[in-house]
Amino acid sequence: MTWIARFYETRIEQMLQPGKVLWLYGSRQVGKTSLLNRVLEGRGKVFRGDGQDMVLNRLLTSLDLTQIQTAFRGYDLVFIDEAQKVEHIGQALKLLIDHEPQLQVVVSGSSSFDLSQKVGDPLTGRQKVFMLFPVSVLELTELWGGIGVMQQLENLLIYGCYPETLTAPNLESKREYLVNLRDAFLLKDILEQERVKSPAKLFDLLRLLAYQIGGEVSLNELSNQLGIAKQTVERYLDLLEKVFIIKKVQGFS
Repeated sequence: MTWIARFYETRIEQMLQPGKVLWLYGSRQVGKTSLLNRVLEGRGKVFRGDGQDMVLNRLLTSLDLTQIQTAFRGYDLVFIDEAQKVEHIGQALKLLIDHEPQLQVVVSGSSSFDLSQKVGDPLTGRQKVFMLFPVSVLELTELWGGIGVMQQLENLLIYGCYPETLTAPNLESKREYLVNLRDAFLLKDILEQERVKSPAKLFDLLRLLAYQIGGEVSLNELSNQLGIAKQTVERYLDLLEKVFIIKKVQGFS
C-alpha cells in the first residue's frame, strides 16, 4: 500500500515526552495507528496494546499499581490503541506515569465519547491532545503535485480523503469502502455507546445532511422531515459529531 506522508509526523515526535501522555484521536481508519507505528520506530523497547484486548483491559481497569508496574516494567514507551475502550483509562495512566516517570505514553482513540472524563480529568497538566484529520490537500500535493490534485478534485470532494479511498483502484472500490466504513465502524460506535431508539432515523438524518453540506441547516426543518422531536435531532447531530461523521460549523454573522 502507498504510504502517504503526513505533515503531523514531526510534530508528534516533538510532543513525546517522558512522564507525559500523548493522546491522539480522530475518526476510525484515518491513519492513526499507521502514523504512530512510523513515529515509534527506533524508540527503544515499545509496548503495543489494544484497549479492546481483554487481558490488557482488565489489567488497566483494575487500577492495581503493582500489576500495572510489573506489566510495563522494562519498556521505554507504552502505546495503547483504542484506549477509550478502557474504563478509567485516565486514572490508570496517571498511576503509571506517577510511579514510572521515565516512561513515554501514547494512547489513541477513535471516538470522543467521554474523552474528557476518561482521560482528561485525571491527567490535567500531564497530557497533550492531538487530533488527526483525514489527508489534507497540502499532503496530497506533496504526493501527486499540484496538477494531480486539481485533476482529482471532483473525486476528492465526492469521496473524501480517507487514506484508503485515496489509494483505492477504482470508484466502485471507493464507494464500497465508504459504505463499509459507515456501517461497520462509525455508526457502530454510536449504537454501542448510546441507546438510539430508531437507527433508521439516524440514517435518514445522514441522507438529509448529505444534501445540505456546506449550507445552512434548520433543526426545525430536519425535525419535521424526519418526524422526530427537535431535541432528538440535536442529540443525533451531537452523536454524529462525536464519532467524526459530521462537523458542525457555526455562523460567523
